[in-house]
Amino acid sequence: MGSERSTPSVGRRVGYLVAALVNVVLVWAASRVDEWFPGLFSGAYGDVLSWVTASLWATVAVNVTWAWRDPPWWRHLGQAGLHAVSILVAQRVWVVFPFDVDDLARLGLRLLIVVWAVGALIGLGVELGKALDLGGSREPGGAYARAGAPPDEPLAARHRGRRRRPPARLRDRPPHRV
Repeated sequence: MGSERSTPSVGRRVGYLVAALVNVVLVWAASRVDEWFPGLFSGAYGDVLSWVTASLWATVAVNVTWAWRDPPWWRHLGQAGLHAVSILVAQRVWVVFPFDVDDLARLGLRLLIVVWAVGALIGLGVELGKALDLGGSREPGGAYARAGAPPDEPLAARHRGRRRRPPARLRDRPPHRV
C-alpha cells in the first residue's frame, strides 16, 4: 500500500478543519436552540441534548484526526463510526421525542427520524464494506483480482493510453464529410 496517501493535501486539511469548526458552532447552537424556539421543544430536550452534543464532538474529533492523517481505510472507518453514533442518536430521539408539536407534525418528524436512521444504517454498511475491501482488494479473490487486473497494478492503470473503440452502430458508418 505504498501508493496510499496518508498525509492530506492542504485543501483537504482546510476542509477537515472547517468541518470541525462548523461542528463546534453546532454544539454551541444545540445548547441554545430551545431558547431560540421556545414552543418547539418539550422539557425532554435536555435528555436528547447530551446525545446530540456527543455526536457533534465525535464528528469534531474525527475531522481533526483526518486533518492529521487520512488514509482511505481510516476515513472509511471514521465515517462508519460516525454513522453508528448517528444511529444511536436517532434511536434516542425516537424514544424521547423532545418536540412539542401537533399530530401531523409529529408524524412528519417521526418519518424524518426513520429516514435518518435508515440512511445512517445504509451508510454504515457502505463504509464498512469499503474499509474491509480496501485491505484485501489486492489479494486473490479481491476486487482487483475479480476485475482481471494484476495484483500490483490498479485497474485504471491498465486502461491508460488506450483508445476507446466506438460502439458497433457507429463503426460501420462511412466517415462524415464536411
